[in-house]
Amino acid sequence: MLNKLPAIPAWKDTTFYKKLLILYCLLVTLLVGCFYSASYFTSRETLDLKTKDYMDHIGDLISLKIWRSIDELDNTIQSALFDMYLNELLGTYNEGGDADRQTTQQYISGKVNQLISLNPYVEAVDFYFYNGDLWISPASKPIPDVFKSPYFYINNLNQKLDWVVFEKANNTINGSKIVMDSKRRAVALMVVKINRKFLTDVLNQDDLTASMDYVLTNQEGVILSSTDPRQLGQIWRPARTGSSIRTERTVTVLQWNLHLQAPKVTFSAYVLEYGKSQIVLTLVILLLGFMTSLAMARSISKPINRLARQMRTVGAPELNMPGAPVTTNEIAFLENSFEHMVRRIDELINKVYKETIFRRESELKALQAQINPHFLFNVLDLLNWKALMAKQEEISEVVQSLSRLMEANMRMDEKMVPVSQETAYVRDYFKIMSKKFGGRIRLTEEIDIRGAELPIPKLLLQPLVENAIKHGFRYIEAGEIRIKSVVSADRLMIRVEDNGHGMPAERLHDVLAAIGSRPGLSSWESELPAGERERTGVGLVNIARRLQAVYGEEGYLQVKSIEGKGTVVVLDLPIREREEA
Repeated sequence: MLNKLPAIPAWKDTTFYKKLLILYCLLVTLLVGCFYSASYFTSRETLDLKTKDYMDHIGDLISLKIWRSIDELDNTIQSALFDMYLNELLGTYNEGGDADRQTTQQYISGKVNQLISLNPYVEAVDFYFYNGDLWISPASKPIPDVFKSPYFYINNLNQKLDWVVFEKANNTINGSKIVMDSKRRAVALMVVKINRKFLTDVLNQDDLTASMDYVLTNQEGVILSSTDPRQLGQIWRPARTGSSIRTERTVTVLQWNLHLQAPKVTFSAYVLEYGKSQIVLTLVILLLGFMTSLAMARSISKPINRLARQMRTVGAPELNMPGAPVTTNEIAFLENSFEHMVRRIDELINKVYKETIFRRESELKALQAQINPHFLFNVLDLLNWKALMAKQEEISEVVQSLSRLMEANMRMDEKMVPVSQETAYVRDYFKIMSKKFGGRIRLTEEIDIRGAELPIPKLLLQPLVENAIKHGFRYIEAGEIRIKSVVSADRLMIRVEDNGHGMPAERLHDVLAAIGSRPGLSSWESELPAGERERTGVGLVNIARRLQAVYGEEGYLQVKSIEGKGTVVVLDLPIREREEA
């Protein structure tokens, strides 16, 4: 029975498209699950902290609102009562007679009645004169020993009402102010009583306290306003409970304290409600994530499959690469790179194949040419022997010099030679050429003994002497070539100078340009015959290249020439020991 079940394909045999689809689905599910878990299972402590911050913000808003409302009410009361005429009456109250005082009290009565009728929050305004007179609003009662009560012990030099007492019997909040005359003398103590409903309306505006309880207390802790009216006038004592979140804020200037309290269960219920909507959102995100995964997997696997088909064509007998994709994403860049790589490999294979054929032909020619040097040395040895037998010492010297030059040229493994050995090669070359010119060119050497054994590139000076002989003395019957070496600090300077024909300024400019930047022929080289141009190529330009290869930026070649006076070539080289070279 089990053998009849279809085999589940191994993961390694699953197509790349299915792997991407599964991976994207798992990734989306994991991300959504983590997001949902983090949102739904938020800790109670985190919620309480956020709630506390929110309550602090609400407390600040309410505290500012209470102060502004009390300040506006204060301004309304004083602007409604005190005008210029009342101030004038109060200014002469102490010095006036009974009739003047009665006039003042009647004027105050009219002002107070008008204020109470226009402002529903004002219950009464009482004036306690310092001379013993008393004016009380009809709905008010006199305060016994008022000058010994908190109403009198106030500091309201800023002319603001100081709200000091909550009168529980009448549910009023009472404030007082000392009225001054024009000479800044106390005239009366004014007591204003406002209904506690004023604070209730202020606290309940804009539904800022709709989801929480509040208690407003004065400096002594007496409750001025509360969500529970039964607490008014009592001393506030916070209940010890861990099921609510509390905060306390201070009302600016008034020095009242606002206590806010919200039950934790309210926010837990909010979290549960948020979790229900989160489940629906999770299902929507999962559906969108699956569709996105399907599209993403297809967009990635399609160009990869196209790239795989291109790879299969590489093994075909004939390379037939399709055209470049029209997109510019990373996969398209990979396809373009692969196509470029394949074509480059094809070019390199063809190049290596051709180079292999050329190398084999060269090796065959080299094997054939190995006979020539041995044959030439044998011939030169025979000529030298014949010259000695015939007592032709001059010919023997030429043959020996030529043999040494050929031997030096053929030792390919020897890159560096001492200065003394290099000057020996120059003497051998000069012996051969001096026979041609009949001794009308002299060679003088002045070699610093300290640098005689310092290594320099082999056959470095011989091309300079060759150029001097062939180009400097072509139209001059006699001349001199001087070679001088000087060791200074860590530099070796070799100077090759002739008093030959020299070079024109234009030609010198081209020579310096050819030395400084090459490939390509300079203008003066292009005007020379092909054979002479080739010999010139192994001269100054070749020497400059060799110095660059051996010494890098530390080796310098300087050329100076004046037409009709000669040419000077200076080699400025860093000193290197034989082991280092």
